[in-house]
Amino acid sequence: MVRQHPLLICNIIQHYSFSIAHKDMFRQVDSSVQLDIWSPKESTEQFDDLSWIFDKNTIVMKYHRETNKTKLYPPYERRAEYNEVTHGLILKDLHRNDSGSYSARISGARDMIVSEYMLYVLEPVETPVLTPVPHQQSKDPCNVTVFCRGHDLSVSFGCYNYTCEESKVRSHGDNTIELYFQDKSIICNHSNAVSWNESIIEMNELCSSEGTITLPLWLWPVIASVAATVILLLLVIGFFALCKWGKTGICIVFL
Repeated sequence: MVRQHPLLICNIIQHYSFSIAHKDMFRQVDSSVQLDIWSPKESTEQFDDLSWIFDKNTIVMKYHRETNKTKLYPPYERRAEYNEVTHGLILKDLHRNDSGSYSARISGARDMIVSEYMLYVLEPVETPVLTPVPHQQSKDPCNVTVFCRGHDLSVSFGCYNYTCEESKVRSHGDNTIELYFQDKSIICNHSNAVSWNESIIEMNELCSSEGTITLPLWLWPVIASVAATVILLLLVIGFFALCKWGKTGICIVFL
């Protein structure tokens, strides 16, 4: 039976773990990101070359230790920087198509991946659209269904008299919208891993403010009739006042 040396087993496990492990990074479009070496320091003390690689086959940059020279490859020449002290890579002016895996590989006495990231470059989210729609069977402005839309996502809940249903959440891909009621405010939050935006409607904007009397529908025709009578009475009084103090012959025709 062949026995494996413990140190050899440890090296194999270490190499394997660095080959498959990665860290997730989220950044906004047009921002920058710094990718560092996160393997043990002793693994990078001796090497001949170090390369940062995108999606396992596109070389971003290569550093040759003996000549102390760094070469950046297109299309990263003007958007990338290499730190010779930390061996980290800085990417600037990020685009959506910069999303993907980035790995640092050293070569020399032994070849191994010493760092690996999964980078997600996302657009900032748009402001969600928050819309209250009154119920058809109710004339009460407090009785509404509230819709929130953002990035092809939509959620809704019902509200009545300063009370709304439980919060609603929906996600698709990188985007999430959440509709909830808090402190007499209806709030819709649209977010992803790098940004968020929200729209708010105060319940006071929908409902009658405290102390305001809401009149029943049958009373409106009565109010309109009384108002018309008052206006007609004022016109008659004004006409007779004009006849008494004004200098016109119109009054003779009617009197």
